[in-house]
Amino acid sequence: MPFWRRPSTSPDLGGAEVIPADRVASLTADVVGRLDGLLREVGKLGREQVRATTLLEGQGVVLDELVEAWQHNLNQREREAAELRQALTQVEGQARLRLVQDLLPVADALDASVRAARELLAGPRARPPRRPAVLARWSGAVGDVAADAEWSAALEAWLQGLLLVERRLLAVLEREDVRPIPALGQPFDPDRHLAVAVARDNRVPDGTVVAEERRGYSLGARVLRHAEVVVARHRSDGPGGIPFDARGSNGDPSAPPASGPGGSGHEEHRRD
Repeated sequence: MPFWRRPSTSPDLGGAEVIPADRVASLTADVVGRLDGLLREVGKLGREQVRATTLLEGQGVVLDELVEAWQHNLNQREREAAELRQALTQVEGQARLRLVQDLLPVADALDASVRAARELLAGPRARPPRRPAVLARWSGAVGDVAADAEWSAALEAWLQGLLLVERRLLAVLEREDVRPIPALGQPFDPDRHLAVAVARDNRVPDGTVVAEERRGYSLGARVLRHAEVVVARHRSDGPGGIPFDARGSNGDPSAPPASGPGGSGHEEHRRD
């Protein structure tokens, strides 16, 4: 039982036990010593807590710096990746552009071949050379008709083959967003057309494209190559009539007339 709860035997304290003074002093010194030890421990813990707090604050600053450096490095890597993607896109676009530019002469050759085949089929050259009269009498007229039919069939098959190759080439160009520029029958557009000649033709409105010398192509909204065209020009009927020249501007009313009245002959305004 604790000393403070022990009953006193002193007559003044109602029979409670009387604690000697030396024991009270010893107990008091013991309590004071324990309190001092607790105070020292609390102080020590406080100092350790301060050191820990300071250390944590320092580590927090270091962590903030590390996070900031990591974020800066991440942003720099993202910028470098974006620049690399942009450079790769530009290189890819330049490579595609060079490929398209290399394919345009092939498309021009196919277009010229198709035109030549159509002219052969439509003109007198669609017939093969006639046999000499002696051979004609030997083979008879039936053989000439058969030869003409075979020659026309061969030309037609050649033309269809050229058209097939041309369609496939145009499909390849279209996948690269390259498309022919509409020209024939369209109003002259100096942003897309290049007039290489003019023609007297009253059957169409003034400034209408009546022939296409070389096909033009566009790459998206950009003109890759202007279409070289022949533009209709009405004959001037007096000082007020100003014709259209090959450059898409107002020309001289005294320009030489075309071949034939109201015809469609090309004038001598051509690009060298």
